[in-house]
Amino acid sequence: MLVTIAVGVKMIVLTCIRNDGYDKLLEEGDFTRLNKKAGKYDGIYWGIALAIYLGWSFVTNRWELTWIVWPIAGVLFVVYREITKAIVRAANK
Repeated sequence: MLVTIAVGVKMIVLTCIRNDGYDKLLEEGDFTRLNKKAGKYDGIYWGIALAIYLGWSFVTNRWELTWIVWPIAGVLFVVYREITKAIVRAANK
């Protein structure tokens, strides 16, 4: 059973790696030029979310409550990414 699972996992991983390679070469999906430019500052966004989470958690010591920052940050990330895409599109015109 474990051998069958290992072979299946290997096939899935190799297929995904190959597919991502094609997407990168063809600039499709997550690898479009627009997504690359719009994603330039994603690390700053998540760093700010982490700082808010840690700051709120350490100040209030309510770790059982402050986890709510992550789902909110995840939803707001979509809004942030769409705004950055709109800015990049406007800058390219």
